[in-house]
Amino acid sequence: MNNTLETRSAFNFNDEQERIKNAENVLPSLRAQLRAALTERERSWNSFELHHLANGSVTANGFEHRGDLDNSYALSVGKAKEQYGDTIAQRYTLENRGYSLVKEQLKSLPLYSTVVLCSPAPDKEIPGYPGYNLMYFYHITPSERPGERTIKALSYINEFSKEEQADFLNGISGSNVVDATEESILLNPNGSSDANSFEHIYKQLERVYQKRLRNFPLYAPMVMQDFMLHGETIWHSAHKDLTEMIDTISTRIMQGENEEDFKSELRILYNFAQRSLYDLSSGADFNTKDEWRYSTSEKADKDKSVFARYSSYDHEIKNVATTCGLSGEDVANNPIAMFSIAVRTMLANPGSLQQRITMLSASFSLLTEEGPDGKGTLYPKCPDCNKENERPLGGYVKECQHCGKTNIACGKT
Repeated sequence: MNNTLETRSAFNFNDEQERIKNAENVLPSLRAQLRAALTERERSWNSFELHHLANGSVTANGFEHRGDLDNSYALSVGKAKEQYGDTIAQRYTLENRGYSLVKEQLKSLPLYSTVVLCSPAPDKEIPGYPGYNLMYFYHITPSERPGERTIKALSYINEFSKEEQADFLNGISGSNVVDATEESILLNPNGSSDANSFEHIYKQLERVYQKRLRNFPLYAPMVMQDFMLHGETIWHSAHKDLTEMIDTISTRIMQGENEEDFKSELRILYNFAQRSLYDLSSGADFNTKDEWRYSTSEKADKDKSVFARYSSYDHEIKNVATTCGLSGEDVANNPIAMFSIAVRTMLANPGSLQQRITMLSASFSLLTEEGPDGKGTLYPKCPDCNKENERPLGGYVKECQHCGKTNIACGKT
């Protein structure tokens, strides 16, 4: 037993095979699980749907036989403790406590309210655990069944600091109760019951985002809201081939095939997703024409199966840190991927064309050791307190802006 997350597929085949033995809605839930694994690998956003039942429990497609989702989350804590030890189990427990507070608001707030839960990176580094954060948006809509609610949800991967996440949450409520710690952020989900609840929350997110240049995108509010409400439809339109791959593998799992039977297809799926998911949610036209999807040889073979068309993607899957384990190359180490993020940032952010071009240039240069001015990163970390400092363009940080120590790497004179 150790406190390091293992290297494995982002989609835990054994867990899924065990789950679907007694599950309803098996095919839709397998599709959703695969889609969630792919989007976290590639730091894209993902939409999903929950059901708040009349008895107060909350369920998801394919998990109804376990009752309330709290039961599934409790299982995850037990497995984490058994496989990895107390450190990761304690983190999972903290995440579950945060979700329980969300569930209370999903019951008490009126229809069309929105609740946001921030899940920051751990205060103390856990080997193999990703260094990014997740935000979950939950929007309450009516259900076709009396006394129940349908929860439209969206996950958004980001790199806001803990100070910025606390600022965001405090801005929603107009209070100052959230501290810049892992526990305080996770245990203070915030909701809005305004007529335009999502827009109200999103304005606070934009306020924090626009305080400095970023190397991760924030899209226009209507783009995010549309994806939250209609994500599956948008996904299918934007990623027809990826959808076909997911459908094929999900069907074969449902029919009882073993992972060994389609290892090649899984490699193609993960590697193809690494390319195609960079184009998701650009803020441009979701109904992209098929021209970009195929090379000349691929176009000639469109009558073949989707996996035969993309057989060139049948190679080793690179490791990426996700909240469920390591599963592919970290996007931050892939300059092509990061440049794509920078382009999407430029397209999706408000402001003049010149401002967006400046953001694009700075976002890309932030990825290099030289920085946009050749003097290093604009946000050096202090080796004493481990907090980020903001270095002026063309200048240096002489002492830490948080603890006052002078050991900071960019403290040149």
